[in-house]
Amino acid sequence: MTAVAMQRVVVRMMFDATFRDRVYADADTALQGLDLTPDECRWLTTPDPRAYGTDTYRCSRALTGLLEEYPVTGALALRLPRGIDRLHGFFAAGVFHQCIQERGSMAEAFGAYLGAETFAQQPDIARMAVVEWGIARVRRAGDIPSRLLSELTPDTRLRLAPWVELLSLHPTTLPRYRTLFNCLGQYGASRLEAVLDTAYALPASQPVQDDATEFVMVVGASGAAGLSLEPASDELGALLNAAQTDTTCRELCTAAVHLGAEPHEALELIQGFLDEHLLVQLA
Repeated sequence: MTAVAMQRVVVRMMFDATFRDRVYADADTALQGLDLTPDECRWLTTPDPRAYGTDTYRCSRALTGLLEEYPVTGALALRLPRGIDRLHGFFAAGVFHQCIQERGSMAEAFGAYLGAETFAQQPDIARMAVVEWGIARVRRAGDIPSRLLSELTPDTRLRLAPWVELLSLHPTTLPRYRTLFNCLGQYGASRLEAVLDTAYALPASQPVQDDATEFVMVVGASGAAGLSLEPASDELGALLNAAQTDTTCRELCTAAVHLGAEPHEALELIQGFLDEHLLVQLA
């Protein structure tokens, strides 16, 4: 479907002037590997290149929407030197271009950008980005379906529910995130305005002294109930982590026993995870 591929290239050219210049300078090289015909490559460079940049606020509007999903990470980033420029750099990053060309989630790509080398020297930002990336993924998972489940057998195929994101974080990360999120909510106006007001001071971070980790679950909920963000025990986290890819009830029961459950309790444990919508049955 070359027309679809071309439309996605147009979007990339509207957001990234540097990429646009590369396409005009040498379309064959800039668009190498894409399913485009020679005519389509020529059509992309037929208009005046300025036509792609007529909406000068396109990136700013998109960034505003992203900051609404990443308020804590964005607020920290904006308070760094050249913070706004570094955030705008997302629209020239490889992860952005891949997201557009493959029709991915811009919010998830933004989280990957925030947690990557751009802010590698600011670990506080990277840790907050992981939390808000998890939230962004859960928000896009949809509502919890209501359907009758078949009886569990050893061969029943199971997987972690798509509305559950299992994160591995330093034990200080979740309290730090909640402190910053609540601080932004006390601004007096909208949380987004607090993010953008770089004169509004945020609590300072404390240095992390070790490499300890804990599991944190981001769990979605149907309707307007929102989502929960809670620590999980090592045993629960390890068991759910085993269901990140397709598995069977037998394999999860075995894992539960290895983690300390009694053999007769393992099946009840797995059934409880299904009842709580942490796991889903696969067809």
